[in-house]
Formats: sequence, C-alpha cells, structure tokens
Amino acid sequence: MASVSVILPVRNASATLADAIESIISQTFEDWELLVIDDSSGDKSRSIAMEYSRKDQRIKVISANGNGIVDALNTGLKESGSGIIARMDADDLSHPTRLEKQYDLLEEKNEIGLVSCLVSYSRFHEMDGRGMSAYVNWVNGLCSKGDIFLQRFAESPLPHPTVMFRAELIHRFGAYRKGDFPEDYELWLRWLERGVRMEKVKEVLFTWTDHSERLSRTDQRYSNEAFWKMKSHYLSNWLREKVNMPIWIWGAGRVSRRRASHLEQGSVKIEGFIDLFSDKTNSYPCISFREIPPPGRIFIVNFVSSRGATDNIRDYLRKAEYVEGKDFLMASR
Repeated sequence: MASVSVILPVRNASATLADAIESIISQTFEDWELLVIDDSSGDKSRSIAMEYSRKDQRIKVISANGNGIVDALNTGLKESGSGIIARMDADDLSHPTRLEKQYDLLEEKNEIGLVSCLVSYSRFHEMDGRGMSAYVNWVNGLCSKGDIFLQRFAESPLPHPTVMFRAELIHRFGAYRKGDFPEDYELWLRWLERGVRMEKVKEVLFTWTDHSERLSRTDQRYSNEAFWKMKSHYLSNWLREKVNMPIWIWGAGRVSRRRASHLEQGSVKIEGFIDLFSDKTNSYPCISFREIPPPGRIFIVNFVSSRGATDNIRDYLRKAEYVEGKDFLMASR
C-alpha cells in the first residue's frame, strides 16, 4: 500500500494532462499511487492516462460516472488505499519536492490534519490576471493554522489542488458534498468548524494554471453569490456560538445588506450597519465609522470588498484597539 494517494480528476484535459502526470512521476517522494479519475472525457485524456498506467504500475485509471467533479473526487477517495490523500488537477504542476515536504510536515506535526503550500500561477494570454494575482498574493500570506482559521471567511484560504490531508478526516467529518456551492471551500469550512487544524509549507511547491475554461470560471457553483450563500451558513454558526455582543456589519450598501440577509436566515440578529456616512439605510440603524464605540461593546463583521478597503478597515479597527477574531472579523477580502 502506498503512503500517499494522489487524486487527479480529469475531463477533456488532453492538452495538459501529460505534464500534470509527469510532475507527479518526477516527485522526490516515490511512495505514492496516482488515481486518474476519468469523468467521461470525450478527448484523448483517458488514452493518455492509460499509456502512463501501462508504464508505471503506481498509476491507475478509474472511470467515474460523468456526473461532475464532486462524484469524481469521491470516487477517488473510495478507491484510494492510503492513509494520506493529496489532490492534483489535470492542468496544474506539482513541483518535485511537493509531496515530500507536505508529507514530512504531516509526519512532524500530528496535530495538523491538512497541509497545503505556497503557489505560483501561470495564465493563458487571453486572461486578465489581476484578480488571480491578487488572490495568489493573499492566499500565499496565510501559512499558519491561526491565519488560515482567522481568514477563513474572507475567501477560500487553500487552493484546492495543493492540499494533502489525513484520510481519517473523511471518515470522521465527511467527504465532498454535492450542491450549488464550491465543494472545496465547503469542505474546508466544515472541517475547520469541527476543529481540524490546517497549515502550509512555506515554500512555492505548486504552479496553478488559470484559463478561461477552468471550472471555477465557468460553473455557477463558483460564483460570488454561491460562495457567499455557502460561507454564510458557517459564519452564522460561528457568530451564534462565539459572539455575545451586538453584531454590526461594516458596509451598508445594497450588496452588503443582501449578504447580511443570509446571516439573518441563519438566525443571526443584525443590530445595524457601519459606513462612511450614517444615511445609507433606513431599515436598520446606520452609523459612521467614526462613531463606533470602544472595543468590547459591539462585534463588527466586515462585508466591504473593494480593492484596498479591507486593509484600510482592518488598520482603522486595530488603531481603535479592536482585536481581530475577538472584536471583529473580515468576511471579505
């Protein structure tokens, strides 16, 4: 039995699959099995994978039912025979020491259930890379288990194909769930809610490829609204359990009010809104940010997501002696 099962789902990725497989074959850590889950590809993806499997017995090609990424991933989990699971995508590259260094971190720290790493990214020429570049810079800044936990509601703190985790987590807390939401982010939030600790190797060990056909750009389950609806469920759970102060939302615009309504659907009482000026909404109290009381009287959830605003709001609250995680939380990046 291999020490690590690498799960690689594929559908119609013949242009990039060979490079992805080669990046696993080239690992310095050699005690792995690679499960290529063919989700009813209509191109040469399956034949490419089969050719590799004939050359290397560690590579297995498994047929999924064509019902999408969640079923393909869960098929891989069921077929895996290792105590450690690593993810891989058909259009990305694992650097040679990725598996070795992630495995060593899990071996070194028994309290850690999931590890990731820093990423570089490449993009096709037609892509506007500014949004992806900003996300990569942000996500690469979250390495410790404390930072990952604290920033989990701002955006997904882990690029999905970079993770390696203990298989026992699947048995204890469940596998990928199917629904109108991003399956990876839901899994991270569910496991974090259950106390799973996550950490990153502080090295770039993965190249993430951005292109127009990437699932996160084409599937409605990865839209901003889908992210918000899903994470609001877990944010509501946390607010109800951990916060005993009146909850105020920073951001009183139409989008923030709509997002706040998701919290109310989760039985979270919203006391009011905070914005530049105090006249943004008539249905709830609204105060200027200059009017916020001293820390300890209210809990603030930031919903403002315009570029640069999050850092400015965090700096302002810290100067006012608000403590992140205790007095306020950033629910947007």
